[in-house]
Amino acid sequence: MRIMNDLDLKLKELGNMIEQIQETVQSFNVLLSNNKDEALSADEQSQRNPIKNKAIHVLGNTKLKQKAELAFAGKGTICYDPWCQFSACNAVLPARYDYHYKLTRFQLWSPNLLTNIEVIEVLEHIDDLNRWAHKGKDHAADLAINHDKQWPSYKIAEGRSIRHYKNEAAVVKIAEANSYHNIYKKKLLPITKLEKQLSKKKFTELFSQEIIKPTVKPTLVQVLISARVLVNQTSRINLRRKNNMSQQTKVV
Repeated sequence: MRIMNDLDLKLKELGNMIEQIQETVQSFNVLLSNNKDEALSADEQSQRNPIKNKAIHVLGNTKLKQKAELAFAGKGTICYDPWCQFSACNAVLPARYDYHYKLTRFQLWSPNLLTNIEVIEVLEHIDDLNRWAHKGKDHAADLAINHDKQWPSYKIAEGRSIRHYKNEAAVVKIAEANSYHNIYKKKLLPITKLEKQLSKKKFTELFSQEIIKPTVKPTLVQVLISARVLVNQTSRINLRRKNNMSQQTKVV
């Protein structure tokens, strides 16, 4: 039964890979189009930028096609990448285990003992490991709360909640009946609501000198390269190589 479940999960994963590859091929023309509002036809793209068009066709007919055929046949190597987070069975992928297992060689050393290259490698794993850990905790909580599962050394505790009035009008009536009248508080509207009420232009004109934006603690985020930038860089590199080869041929 377990083998059948694993097989079913792998088949679903392969199906997802094929769909993603197909969607990638179909969306390349849109991503690389100079017109952001509508995609150009293949002929128009070829006339406008033959280098980009050729690069797309080469990529689609070589690497993407080969990977799709291997995935369809149940072969090939599954490499764990950020796109795996959208898979329904990513938590049990052996590729995910192999990807993160590489960190065990650091043996939880203090960060100051790591080289710069090693720190960069650790950073690439942190977000995905956090997602996996939180999903595990959410799963355990769901079983305990909704299915009476008992976890050793853990118990179900009431979460934090904030009290609020059930009926404010009734509270006002009771307070005034008992001679308590100082029960209100005046408070300015939040900046966003006041700006919306006055219009952004009027708000800036009246209150720009009275608004401050405190500095917050910086945080480290990953820089993602878009498909457009990546392919543009590849096209420029290929063009540079072609020009260099042409110059070498002329010299010879």
